[in-house]
Amino acid sequence: MRSLHPSSRLRRFALLALALVAGGAGCAATAPPLEPPSGPPGPALAVAPLRQAYVPTAARPVFAEVPAGERAVCGACGEELDPAPKARPAACPECGRNALRAPFVPPYAPPLLDEEAQRRFVELLARRGTFARVLRLAPGADEELLAQARKGGARWLLSVELSDARTRLLRKNGWHVPKAVLFVLCAVLIFPGIDPPNWFLPGEDYGTEATLRWRLRDVASGETLGRGEERTLLAADSFAAFGLGGVPSRPFYFAGFLRTPGCLDEEAWEGIADTLQPAAREGLARALVRLAEARRETAK
Repeated sequence: MRSLHPSSRLRRFALLALALVAGGAGCAATAPPLEPPSGPPGPALAVAPLRQAYVPTAARPVFAEVPAGERAVCGACGEELDPAPKARPAACPECGRNALRAPFVPPYAPPLLDEEAQRRFVELLARRGTFARVLRLAPGADEELLAQARKGGARWLLSVELSDARTRLLRKNGWHVPKAVLFVLCAVLIFPGIDPPNWFLPGEDYGTEATLRWRLRDVASGETLGRGEERTLLAADSFAAFGLGGVPSRPFYFAGFLRTPGCLDEEAWEGIADTLQPAAREGLARALVRLAEARRETAK
């Protein structure tokens, strides 16, 4: 039997690697869809304004004065300051702005709650008809919320706090092993470390997760019927260094498929979180609806 020339072997190896890639792609995961409503409606439910109990990364406070021994970064120009032996003014020595704050430390916390998120949750819950009526309350202290709920004829009051949210790398998906093969092939056929096929393959799954704390109370007595905490995946997608055909992208890094997530800086995480944001907010509304509807069974 005639043996193959080395270049022929490499070509066949490359074709095999690409075939493996085609069959090994990771699938983007999102919060599961809502099940169709079932059973008779629960009683009228009052929903307190959603609360966000964490500080988003981009909104972390600036220093009034940079403490001794503390590193700082300028939120205006990006200048990074090493620790100093004693406290110093918060004005950036590069641009003069009072925008110095603590450096970014993963995980990245995206903002999720706004007026639209509040409206979408209540609208979706009311439309499904799993409660006789859904009453959205105005902001107020604890007793004021109960008073609003009584006045509106609600039987139960649901309060939900978004205690944490983070965007992170979920996994290196099914592209990762073929990408490593292509990395080696490109090092042999092109140049070490230069692997153009990998730049376009979405081998990293990033997602936004949230932790929700809830409390359900009887409106007439104020008694707590149940409370708990749930962590849920709101949205996820597969990213490439350069997206094609609607594939989302994260910034390019040399041999990035091996170095992520450690090589990602705050700006890169912000871009990933922003890409996931629309789906994450819809996922949050669905997660809140599932949480509320599960309480209908809990409180019976």
